[in-house]
Order: sequence, then C-alpha cells, then structure tokens
Amino acid sequence: MVWLIFAQVLHAATFGAYHATAVALVHRYFRGKHQARGQGIYNSMAFGAGGTLGGLYAGATWDSLGPQATFMIAAGFALLGFILVVWKRKALEA
Repeated sequence: MVWLIFAQVLHAATFGAYHATAVALVHRYFRGKHQARGQGIYNSMAFGAGGTLGGLYAGATWDSLGPQATFMIAAGFALLGFILVVWKRKALEA
C-alpha cells in the first residue's frame, strides 16, 4: 500500500508539472484568437480524439446547458461506453 500511495503521489506531481508546462507553452505560442486552436492541438496530442471531442462538447454546452446538465450528459456517455465494453467483451468470450 505504501508503494501504491508513493506511485500515485509521484504520478500526480509529474503529471501536474507536465500539464502546467504544456498549458503555459500553449499560452505563450498561441496568442489571441489562436488560443483555442493551440488548446485543441494540445488536447488532441495529449488526450486523443475522445478527450478532444469531450472537451469541445463540454466547452460548447457549459454556458448553454449549465454545468450540472453537462456532467449528467457526460456521465450518460460514460455509462454507454461501459455498456458497449461489457457487450463486446461477452461477444469475444463466446
């Protein structure tokens, strides 16, 4: 348990340092109206297509639907993903 906690704390520290540096670089090299483009490039490189689409969706719906509805819809998609994984796993086992 001690090693697991140590690994998690180390992961949090290194990821936090990486993420803060990456956001600072995006802010430095993408100015003004290009900030969103820089953030999109960073997201696509760091989090893949799913993370990028989720980030774009959340940003677009946050103001219009509010945070609670945005999180509920995101949770629904997570549940759908879970159901698809279970379904496909059963199909592969058969």
